[in-house]
Amino acid sequence: MYQKNIGEEACHKTVIVLDRGPKFAEDSQCVNLIKRNEISSVVPNQFRDNRNANFKDLPIHIKDETTQGQPPEHMGTIKKTLWNCSIEAALEFHRVVTDLFPNGSRQLRFVMSDFVGRALTKSWAETNDLISYEELIDALSTCDVPNPKSDATSFSVLTGIALGLEAISEQSSLQKNIINMDPTKRRHNKKRRNTTRAISNDPTTFKEEVEYWRHTKRIDPKTLSRNQRLHEDGELAEKSKSDGLILTNKGNIIVFTSFNKPNDFNVIISDLLEKVKSQNQMVESLVDANRLPIDELFVYIVNISPNFHPEKYGKGNEPSIVIEDLDIPPQKVKATLFNCQAGDELNSVILKILLDIYDLVSTTVSGIPMKEESNPGASISYDVELLHRRESHLLLKTCGLLEKGSQLIARKDHGNFDTVKLKWLSPSQKLKSEMFPLLLDSFPATPAYVNSREAVCLTSFIVNNNKNVMLKIENPPETIEPNLCGNLISHYITHEEATGVMLIQTVAFGPNATLYGKLKQQEKEGIKPNLNYTSFNQLMKSMGTIPESIDSDTEPAIEENFEKAKRSTSYFPASLKDTFIFNIPEKFEPLLTLIPKSELTLEELEKCRKWIYSFIGSKNGSEPFTHKILDCNLLKRTSTRDEQFRVAADEMYKFLRNFVKNSPKHLEICNLFAKLLNFKEVSPHELEIVPSLTGSESPRNRDQRSSSPLAKRSKKLAPSQIWGKNEVINLYEYFNDLYEKEHNAKWRDFVGREKAGDKNPAPLYPNLNLTPATSDPRLNRGGISG
Repeated sequence: MYQKNIGEEACHKTVIVLDRGPKFAEDSQCVNLIKRNEISSVVPNQFRDNRNANFKDLPIHIKDETTQGQPPEHMGTIKKTLWNCSIEAALEFHRVVTDLFPNGSRQLRFVMSDFVGRALTKSWAETNDLISYEELIDALSTCDVPNPKSDATSFSVLTGIALGLEAISEQSSLQKNIINMDPTKRRHNKKRRNTTRAISNDPTTFKEEVEYWRHTKRIDPKTLSRNQRLHEDGELAEKSKSDGLILTNKGNIIVFTSFNKPNDFNVIISDLLEKVKSQNQMVESLVDANRLPIDELFVYIVNISPNFHPEKYGKGNEPSIVIEDLDIPPQKVKATLFNCQAGDELNSVILKILLDIYDLVSTTVSGIPMKEESNPGASISYDVELLHRRESHLLLKTCGLLEKGSQLIARKDHGNFDTVKLKWLSPSQKLKSEMFPLLLDSFPATPAYVNSREAVCLTSFIVNNNKNVMLKIENPPETIEPNLCGNLISHYITHEEATGVMLIQTVAFGPNATLYGKLKQQEKEGIKPNLNYTSFNQLMKSMGTIPESIDSDTEPAIEENFEKAKRSTSYFPASLKDTFIFNIPEKFEPLLTLIPKSELTLEELEKCRKWIYSFIGSKNGSEPFTHKILDCNLLKRTSTRDEQFRVAADEMYKFLRNFVKNSPKHLEICNLFAKLLNFKEVSPHELEIVPSLTGSESPRNRDQRSSSPLAKRSKKLAPSQIWGKNEVINLYEYFNDLYEKEHNAKWRDFVGREKAGDKNPAPLYPNLNLTPATSDPRLNRGGISG
């Protein structure tokens, strides 16, 4: 949801109405055990008379760090009224909104209802800054505690609801900015005003319009979210927005009250509908630039009763939360009634309303290891519930992990909503940062019960200790591959250092996700992302030539470059999938840069030698060349150090053999590498060094270009310039010399003499016995007789 249209959503403006009637002075019979950094709703049995009787006053125990091993210090007792519970619920609502929407795009206002309605916050914030906690406490401190002896007939929650409707009709600063940027959205547009009256006052026309759009567009109302729904039809809302050129004004009113008669709810709704209608008519007639008609309103009535109330429910019949929904299409009002008890049920109702208004979801971090003071050597696992935006679960839903009956979904005890349970994954030294999957989105998160001991420990661990937490999916389906060391990581909890806000980040997984740290490359026309561009660039640079003169014949240079290209590409992986060393070229420098050169200096030769010795020495190391999971056909997905070394050595040897004919120094480097790693060495006699590639008469390579002017080559001599005038030529001797030169240039000595040299030539017939046969007695008699 973009900032520009948040002003048109119901979540933008919310008014909380607090009933301060005498009924709220009643004891809630719900007490909290308060310790330092801990608030728990669990009441020990010793503070109860029986299950259905009132609780005794609960002593407050404060435990300090200096009193370790000693009983907690008794500081006093506490009793909570329904007024205390409603104030705590309002503060908790404010805390969650502040944590999840720190930019102030979701505005809150507080109204108190007693004899007359009183606005605790005068207007919407001018700078989109939500009212601070301190300002809210100061405003609430001006309210007196409800008096149980006051006349109940003098108090009415309707006065506070009337003020809430006036607050919803007021323009917020964001809505004012939208109107200033787009004057067509002003509400005194005559066409829009008439359309509003027609829809509001004629239910038949409205119903026909809804049915028309529902059937022609084939909309399933169940697929529409609450923020898209207008009288259970989102298409009509989009139509009115596009055709009317208007700024829709929506809002929420949350009423904390207490009543016993079921008819009281109907009275509240009837009065509210009348006030909405009259409020809209007044705004339309006055054409007030600072007010807007109410297009859509969501009302939440929270009916709070004391905990374990025996008079109302009877023994053993304590109720759970009862929710009643009521839609009034002509008035565009949706009302929801929550009947709940003070305590845990009220807390769950607040969470339910938060999830509904702000489109939030719940995630429970399970299996958090924590140590107990009573048993420091043992560790117990706890769960912590977090609230955050729904978009964080989008990938889970896309992969089918949140279907009905999924093992990840758990139902809350009192909240009538689901939570997604993800497992805590303890950090490990083996998890390298470059192996971590891609993070897709990041959203603020906050604990559902911020004062619980478990939530305090988790928040302190992440925010104060600068730690991070990974959340994994237990027993994932086989169709989804793990994305980190055999685990399927779905989320990552961290915090923003600048603001201290806790963040929940979505981790990429699934068949269509980019895994293993590989970023998605932007698709560009004509570019292949898996080509070995490094080798192609080196080849083009090495093949570039400059003729010695303009008049020179370039055919020999082209032929020489063609032969050189054939040698240089005898091993040439064009795709990165077919190579390992070119996927991480920084690990194999300077060889990848120096070896393709035509000549090597002594300094470059020494650099190559040092790298080879360093490469051999790293054979027995523990760390692999890279932890990245490369898309390489030569390696397995999870390769070891030994496998990476073997593949790198084989590939480097093939690479060095490409350039052994460039110069004797290239041959020396290749043979040094081959000798140390037991590869076949290249003999100098096996090579045919092309003189023109290394001589001064060859076209110069681009990497050997100098600033000196090019020397002109002599032109070919004509026959008249070779022989003198009147010179007699013996054609036999002339052609004989040409033949001998051509024959001697191609002549090759006996291979045995080449290998052994002139001093120790190899025998032509090694098996021939040349020793004299003196042992034969017939030779001594002068011959052999017939």
